[in-house]
Amino acid sequence: MAGVGEPGVRSRTVAGLAERARVAAAAIWVRVRPVVDVALAAVNVAAVVYVMRGAFKRHRLLAEARRHLSYVLRGRPHRSGLDAEIGQAAIDSYTRPASRRMMTANLRALYPHDTEDQAVLRALTRKRSAARTSGPVSPPGRRPCASTRYAARIA
Repeated sequence: MAGVGEPGVRSRTVAGLAERARVAAAAIWVRVRPVVDVALAAVNVAAVVYVMRGAFKRHRLLAEARRHLSYVLRGRPHRSGLDAEIGQAAIDSYTRPASRRMMTANLRALYPHDTEDQAVLRALTRKRSAARTSGPVSPPGRRPCASTRYAARIA
């Protein structure tokens, strides 16, 4: 008869315990389903897109909503149109128009109690957008693009 100290018994014991752990984990995952809170997802999506882009269009919110869903649901399938619902909730509650086609985050809605931080964020955004509109900057060692040269001749 094989004793407890023999290698075959140990490996069978470990394999049996691993299988029991897999079965228990599967039973827990069936009971505990990841839940998507649309309002919380909308806040997260609007804040992330604002920090990364400053001013943005609707498709940026939808892409971030899809990324948020894949993170929260860990790659599991979700209800069709949930990303559009999150994006629309972000637009309705946490954005304001920045131009005719662009929007930006409504900082008062995103951060209702942080008035000092809003002033800092606005100043940072202003500098970032001013740097973008000052004209195209070619990387060192490259010639400027043709449209810049022609614009200089016309002006």
